[in-house]
This record gives sequence, structure tokens and C-alpha cells, in this order.
Amino acid sequence: MRQDDDGQRGPGLGWALELSLRRRQDGPEIAREPVGKSDLAEFESQTWFDAALRGGEAAWTPEDVPLRLEPVFRSGSTASCDAFALVAKLPDGRSVRRVFDLESLTDVAVRAIFRLREAGALGKDERVFYRIRARFERPTAERFEVDLTVSAPRRRPLVLHPLPLAALERGRRSVGSGPEGAYPVFYTEESLARAERYARRGAERTAPVETGAVLLGPLCRCPETREVFAVACDVIEVAAAEETAFTLAYSGESWGRIQAVLRSMQADPRRRAWRLLGQAHGHNFLPAGGAPPCEACASLPVCGRSTVFVSESDRAWMRAVFARQPWQLCHIFGLNARKENVSGLFGVHGGRLVERGYHVVPGFDPSAEKGPAITAEKTPAEMTDGKELSRWPA
Repeated sequence: MRQDDDGQRGPGLGWALELSLRRRQDGPEIAREPVGKSDLAEFESQTWFDAALRGGEAAWTPEDVPLRLEPVFRSGSTASCDAFALVAKLPDGRSVRRVFDLESLTDVAVRAIFRLREAGALGKDERVFYRIRARFERPTAERFEVDLTVSAPRRRPLVLHPLPLAALERGRRSVGSGPEGAYPVFYTEESLARAERYARRGAERTAPVETGAVLLGPLCRCPETREVFAVACDVIEVAAAEETAFTLAYSGESWGRIQAVLRSMQADPRRRAWRLLGQAHGHNFLPAGGAPPCEACASLPVCGRSTVFVSESDRAWMRAVFARQPWQLCHIFGLNARKENVSGLFGVHGGRLVERGYHVVPGFDPSAEKGPAITAEKTPAEMTDGKELSRWPA
């Protein structure tokens, strides 16, 4: 991502990031890995989601919110960074600064490590440390010409379903917690049960395979608090897919069925705001190749070894299907070393998929609230009560 000095996207001066990799924290550098625009896409979309959409203004699309990259330098350094920040310049003149720490670029570091291992420059079990480095970059004339001729199509504002958060309080139970600042996610009891049933169906095979489903429901906004939240209230099982022990590949027939069902739902005025929120699938295999629990496991309340994790193929699939959709959800249903059923919901936070908490409610009736789906209600000043936004939780 490059910007002009005023924060606008496009050709001009700007900061560029890269990772410096080392075998020891104080050792010599063994490689550098550029942090490209595609690597920053989820950071950009999350900054827009928090600053504009969750800040109260549904009509502002990402094209309305220019971003500026700012390195957060280590004390005494002009290149090495502890973190980096994205500064969103809102149409009403306010700025929102979002800080992302070193750990947020783990996926970029993993990519570099795989490349080094494939080249034989790094052993399979060798540890690697990395740092963020920043440099001030001047574009070449060739890049200047390309940037001027390429423009992205403007997106339409999201359609949000108006629903008070208080309407989901009755009978609500919470599962897990954090991370701090994550947007609220709700399941209905029925949709959660169906998601798990479809995800674990592959465990019933003679040779277990991955099976799963997609999660459907509305993105909502509370008229009182202006908070944006998701309600997963329907599930479609993935049929006609290629299923193996460790992968689940959707076919053209799979996607055709999903899209047909979603279009039918959105044709109902009460369900205009419904969308594909994410997916759920089962890791229907035991951790560590089925190795028995460790000796300490019997005395521990929770087994620490499980198959509830987002694999590299899961991350790649989510990046491809849910690119720049910061509300994306990935629910993994797996097993621990005790052969107990366990699960975890993952969402984008700090620019990458991390495990997060959610809430379960008895049901959801899209016709319970009067009025059509909305894209905007009040002016930005009214939505924030005139308060200045400076930084959202990382």
C-alpha cells in the first residue's frame, strides 16, 4: 500500500514494510520478505470496518476512507519497528489510527520460512525470529504510469439489518471470550447445532474426511449503540464437494447451490441484509496422528492438544473467498487427544484469523423489527455524539 503525503491512495511517496528473518534474535539476517499490498488487504478492511462501519457510518465505503501507513519505530531506530499503524482519514475530517503489532505479520513470516525450507536454506526444525523493517519508498516512472491507469470499481454501501442488541439478550449464552474489541457475533441454537452436525458428518465415514457448511445471516446494526454485529441463523451443507482427510474443496455444483439459496433469501425484503458470513468444517482426525494424551492430561481440566486450528489451506481458502470482508467467520469442529469433541470460532483480528468468542440465542426472527434494511441513519457527528476517535483496540 502506497499513499501520497496527504494520505490518499495512489502514486507518490510512502512507507513500505518488509520482514527481517534471523536464526537468533541477535544473529545475522538470513533473509528479507516484502510485505505486499495483498498482505495488507485484511488490515485495510479491518481498519475501515472499525473506523467507519462500527464507528456509525454505514454509507462510507472503503473508497471513501483513504488510509496512510505509519511505521511504529523501536526506540532509537529509524528502520526497525515494534509495530505499524494504519491511519484512516474519514470524510468528515476526523482520523482514526489503528495499531498492529509484530505478531500480526506471522502469516508473512511463515510464507518466508516455507520458501527458505524449500530452497534448503533452513532446516525443518530450525527456529526463526523476525522483525519489521520500514523504508521510505520513491516510485519509479513505470509504476507511476501503471498506477494512474488502473482504478478499482467503486463498491456499494453494505445493507445492514436494523436490530437492537437488547433484542438478543433474552436466553443468550456466551461461548469463549475475546479478543478485546472484536465485533459481536451471534448464532441461533439451531444453526449452531446444524453447523456442527454437518461438520462432524465426515467422522462417520470408514476413513474420516472433512465435511462442512456455509454460514448465512444478516449483518445488523443496533439503532441505539450503532454497533455492527452478525447473526448466523441459517446453514447450508456443502454438497458435491471433494472431501479428503485434511481438505474440503467446493465444486462448481457446490457453489451453484449455495448462490441459488442465497439469492432466494435476499429476494425476501426481510432478508435483504443476509449474506455469506463464513464457513464451518470438521477436522475429523486426532491430534498428533492419534498419539495418546500426555501423562499430565488426566490431572488437567482441559486437554491442550486438539485439532481446532486454522490450517494454512484454511487461511488460503478464506483469503480467496472472503477477501476484504472483515466480518468473515471460520468455525472449526475437531477433537482433542482425549477423543472429546471440541470446537472454536475464528475471525479476523489484528489482520489475521484468531480464535474469538461468540453468543448463542434461542432464535432470530427477521420480521420482528419494523422498517427496511438500512445503509445510513444519521450524520457522523450525531452517531459519535461529537466524540473524537483516535485509536481502536488492536
